[in-house]
Amino acid sequence: MIEKYDFTLSSSYNNELSKHSCIYGNDMATNVYINDVNDAICTEEKAENTNLDIKKIKERSKTMKEIEQLKNMSEKLQKSSYKFSPIDNTVDKELTRSCWTREEIALFCLRSMNNNVEKAVKSYKSFTTMMCKFNSKNGNEIDIHNPAILSQLRTGKVVIFDKLDLHGRLLVIINLHHHDPRFQTVDDLILLFVFVLELIMIENPYEYAAERNGLSILINASKIGFGDFRVEYCLRIFQLIMKSFPIKIGQVLMFKPNRLIKFSIKLAIITKKKLKKKFQIINKVFESPDSITDFDALSHFIDRNYIPKEFGGKHDFISDNFWELKYQGHMLAELIQKRKVSTKIQEPTKMPTN
Repeated sequence: MIEKYDFTLSSSYNNELSKHSCIYGNDMATNVYINDVNDAICTEEKAENTNLDIKKIKERSKTMKEIEQLKNMSEKLQKSSYKFSPIDNTVDKELTRSCWTREEIALFCLRSMNNNVEKAVKSYKSFTTMMCKFNSKNGNEIDIHNPAILSQLRTGKVVIFDKLDLHGRLLVIINLHHHDPRFQTVDDLILLFVFVLELIMIENPYEYAAERNGLSILINASKIGFGDFRVEYCLRIFQLIMKSFPIKIGQVLMFKPNRLIKFSIKLAIITKKKLKKKFQIINKVFESPDSITDFDALSHFIDRNYIPKEFGGKHDFISDNFWELKYQGHMLAELIQKRKVSTKIQEPTKMPTN
């Protein structure tokens, strides 16, 4: 469960407004961005008596071995005078805006690292250091009431698929056609991605799939042109998971990119051995009936019965409504629905040059 957030219009959001002013012009930026801020504040006030329920699966009890291992982790962290130690029930605002404790974070790291204490300590440090950097920088708070995150949740830009891949991994879908590089930066996408992955770690859905088996990423590039693509989308997301998240990365799939995007991504990863090993361009939806080695078919990675309709399959999964449905019954669903219609931003008029 996410408890009530502390939300103030910090200097960060004023800085963000200035950035929007440069892009959209003062009037448009003020209307768009202040509406986001006001909506976030209004939502929080109305939600005081409405819990934003993160549906955590019934918590597993710790084994005696895990209790000892957590104690061992805590001692190692304290020995190095690490800021976020000892491992206990402390909730650090620098790490999370939920009620997620140090012990819960450490336990996820321990289990995802197959109960290897040394790896778990390293993973805990990497993850908490990253989260602290985000949350300590104004405007980068991993907080659903951060307008930079809330505004992006109104689309299906980054969603959690409702089925696992064929290796039992959680599947995160990134729809690049909902990210306009004229108005949004790569950092905006990364901010949303970190929010979604933290949510996955807290909820641990589908029988702890991400913790046990890791996750795969499906990047939908089928509806964008080369001018809307940035190689950094793939590189930074992959590096972020590899370096900072205690989640094993399975496959990074790119669905039906055009020829120029294919060429640019192949060129970019030619020296990135780890990414190259896990990266696969998907050119078609289904494998041939007599083949089990069509690695460029989506059905090689996802059960053909569960390929979403928006990818050419038959499974009912609509990315655009994902967050609205997820928070159904909560004030945020109403907010997302309302603002979907009212905040469509038009391209700013370009001033003629002499």
